[in-house]
Amino acid sequence: MKLKEISNITVGLNSQRLKAAAKDNIVYTANDLTNDLSAGYRGKYILSDKERVDAGDVVFHLMSATSAVVSNANAGKLMSQNILKFQFDRSKIDAWYFCYVLNEAQSIKHQLHNMKEGTVTKLITPTTIKNLHIDLPDIELQKQIGSIYSTMLVTNRIREEYIRKESAAILEVLKKEDNNN
Repeated sequence: MKLKEISNITVGLNSQRLKAAAKDNIVYTANDLTNDLSAGYRGKYILSDKERVDAGDVVFHLMSATSAVVSNANAGKLMSQNILKFQFDRSKIDAWYFCYVLNEAQSIKHQLHNMKEGTVTKLITPTTIKNLHIDLPDIELQKQIGSIYSTMLVTNRIREEYIRKESAAILEVLKKEDNNN
């Protein structure tokens, strides 16, 4: 089935409306999405208003072709026109499984490649996303796959943080011992 058949898909604000609205608000960015992807949010889902993301929303960044579940840290931020928000029945679709499919499934990557628009720069449009075909297994399998996927992403983030800290500590020791510093 197509994504537009199983999900209400909302596009963020265009640049003019975003400028006007962003004076007193913070905008949800690609970096926020990347951070949310490795945050592994599994809390309560609350239906949010049209232009904003809330914790538990599934979002997709059109430029990076990446989806994530919004964490508490980014709740309430405005969406730009490069962000899509999916709203669907959580009793039938697991949010993290949905992200897994959009981010990792070869069938989705193949469809996106074939449907990109443009001659010089190939773009993913909201219409492209709405017309993606997805096959959903039963909800229990979705929950298992989604849980494993989000746990893997969180574990990878923790490992990367550890490696960065370890490298910084080693370099600090080396600098203390080196006469050239």
